Amino acid sequence: MLLATLLIAALVGSPDSAASVGHDSTRTSVATPARDYLAEMRASFTPENRSYWKARVTLAFVDPVVGLLIGALVLFTGLAARMRDLAAKLTRSRWLQLLVVLALFTLVTLVLSFPLTWYGDFVLEHHYGLSNQSFGAWLGDLLKETMVTLVFLGVVPIVALGYHAIRRSPKRWWLWMAVATLPLSVGAVLIQPLVVDPLFNRFEPLKDPHLKAEILQLAERAGIPGRNVYQVDKSKQTKTYNAYVNGFGVSQRIVLWDTMLQGMKEDEILFVMAHEMGHYKLAHIWKGILESTVGAFAFFWLVAMVARAGVRRTVWTTVFTDGNCSATMKLPSRPRAMSGSRALMALDSVWIGLSVLPSSVYSAAVSAGEPPSSPPER
Repeated sequence: MLLATLLIAALVGSPDSAASVGHDSTRTSVATPARDYLAEMRASFTPENRSYWKARVTLAFVDPVVGLLIGALVLFTGLAARMRDLAAKLTRSRWLQLLVVLALFTLVTLVLSFPLTWYGDFVLEHHYGLSNQSFGAWLGDLLKETMVTLVFLGVVPIVALGYHAIRRSPKRWWLWMAVATLPLSVGAVLIQPLVVDPLFNRFEPLKDPHLKAEILQLAERAGIPGRNVYQVDKSKQTKTYNAYVNGFGVSQRIVLWDTMLQGMKEDEILFVMAHEMGHYKLAHIWKGILESTVGAFAFFWLVAMVARAGVRRTVWTTVFTDGNCSATMKLPSRPRAMSGSRALMALDSVWIGLSVLPSSVYSAAVSAGEPPSSPPER
C-alpha cells in the first residue's frame, strides 16, 4: 500500500510541479527560432531584382564608354580648340581661361550625356518603383551636382594646379598629379559630410533615443568612435534603404536614411548598421583612397604616354606656346622640329579628351548605389 501511494504521488506530482511542467512546455512551444536573414534576402531577390541590377551593371560599363566618345568628339571635331579660343578672347588670365574651358566642356558633356543620365538615374528608378523624385527635383539635383564639380575642380582650383604642373615639369607632371591624388582624396573624405552632403539633403540627429543608444553600443563593440548619429531625409528622393559611416575626425558620422526608419524593424536596422560598420572597421575608406592613388599613377602615366604618342605620330594637334595654348595647326610628324615649351607633350585638347574618364567612372559608382567617398579627381 505504501509503495502504491508513493507511485501515485510520483505520477501525479504536486500542483506547483505540474504548473511548472506546464509552464516549461508552454515556453518550449512558443520559442521562436533565430531569423535566417540570408534566406530571407535570397527569397526576396526576385526576377525583377535581377532585371534591375542587370540594367545597372550594363549602365556601369556603358557610361564610361559614352564619356570617352564625348571626349573624343570634343577633341577631334575641333570643338576643344574653339572653346580655348573663346576663353582667350574673354580673359587674359590663365586661371579664368581654364575655368571657362572647363565650364564649356562640362556643359557640352552634360548635354550630350543627358539621355543616358536621364534613363539611368530617373527613368529606370521610376520604372522599378524606387524613386519618389519628380523630374524637376531630379534635374535640380543634377545641375547642383554639376556646379559642385565645377567649384571643386575649377574654382578651388584643382585643374589649374594640374596645368601648372604640366608647365613646370613637362616630363614628370603625371607623377606629381598622381602624388597629389592622395591629399586631395583625404581632404574630400573630410569635407564631404560637412560641405557637400548637406547641399542635397537635410541631416539631423537621430530622433529615436533608444535606437541611437543601440547603434552607439554596437559601434562601441566594433571599436568605432560613434560621436554623431544622424538621420537624413532621403525619402524625398528614393524608396530604397541605406545607411553608412563616413568622414573622419570632426566629420565622422553614422547616417541612416529615413526610409530605413520608416520601413524596417529595429533588429533589421541594427543588422544593416553592423554591415556598414564592418566597412568602417575594415578601413575600406582608407583602402579605397590608397587604391585610387595607385590607380592615379597608372592613369596619369597612360595619359602622358598617349599625349606624347599623339604629338609624335599625328599630323593634327594642339601645342603650348610659353605655357599658353595656340591655335590648332598642321604639324609634321617629327617632334624634333619643335623646341622649348612647344615640345610639351601633355596638350590641352588631348587632356580634355582623356580627362573625361575619371568623372565617368565616378558617376557609374554613385548610380550603383554606394555613397561616394570623394568628388571625382582629374
